[in-house]
Amino acid sequence: MNANSNLMRDLLWVINSPALMRFPDSVEAQVPRLQPSQIDGAHLQSVIGNSQNFRVGKYFESLVHYWLHHIRGCEVTFANHQVVVDGRTVGEIDLIFIDELGLRNHWELTVKFYLKTDSTLTNAYSYVGPNVRDDLGRKHAHLLNRQLPLSHRYFQEVDIRKAFTRGRIFYHWKTAGPPRDIPQLALDHQTGQWLRANELPTLLDNSHAQYRII
Repeated sequence: MNANSNLMRDLLWVINSPALMRFPDSVEAQVPRLQPSQIDGAHLQSVIGNSQNFRVGKYFESLVHYWLHHIRGCEVTFANHQVVVDGRTVGEIDLIFIDELGLRNHWELTVKFYLKTDSTLTNAYSYVGPNVRDDLGRKHAHLLNRQLPLSHRYFQEVDIRKAFTRGRIFYHWKTAGPPRDIPQLALDHQTGQWLRANELPTLLDNSHAQYRII
């Protein structure tokens, strides 16, 4: 797969994959499905490919910005804008743009890959990232209670405030399936599996198992 194809695949995933987190309808961003025919692969490569940031979050944001500006034709007015009051940074706004209807939107963007621990805990705080202080519960609360309200106070001309979340939850391979009672987690979120190193022989003994070494 060439670089153009990789970028197109990633952009299609960013826009078309299901949300990771669940919010009230008034907060969760609903977007039109992106078709491959809408993407100019050479242009995408020229804009993003040569300056691609390999930090997942920044790469994710750059693909969202590209889709908004170059495919939807929206005007992006602020991106990663630090809010400074009396010389003190009080927060950062991910994205403010003007949509096709002339409405000013504030979006908070996040892409997360969390592992559900196999503890007996069944709340959102048992979904952890590579940094164990980063978990689903904290991130959801930060988006809803800290980041989105910033524009209420400092950008009162904003008409619409939304959270745009993508990612995947990894469950222990012997778990029956995702729980249905985590209010912060989208019901149709993407999933994967994890296992401990000492469980690998059992996996390999299973002739029906499929896996990939990353």
